[in-house]
Amino acid sequence: MEINAKKNFVFSGVNVFSGTSPTTWTDLDLSGITSAINCIVMLEFESSGNAGKTKVRANPGEVIESSSGITVVADLIIGETAFVIVKANLGKVEWRTTIAVVVDIYLTCFWKP
Repeated sequence: MEINAKKNFVFSGVNVFSGTSPTTWTDLDLSGITSAINCIVMLEFESSGNAGKTKVRANPGEVIESSSGITVVADLIIGETAFVIVKANLGKVEWRTTIAVVVDIYLTCFWKP
């Protein structure tokens, strides 16, 4: 079966989180935009301060931190933006930062197979 990638690629730009970042693994539910499906998402992170390491992984997060299943986005510092592409299981990913700071997350786009 052939998949039309262009047809299944959706630009969004919606702010999906605005507030103080969690320092423990926390769900980020994108299913209101992507539907509760498995898809690939591109997230944009903007920080108002030093967030330390920002990590994102697929949900559920059975993956341990030392595993290659963790995507380290970046060391976010004041005024910086970072992007990550990750698989969203049923429209959800998990994320955290090493330092609690105000963060905005935007769902830039997603691809639904």
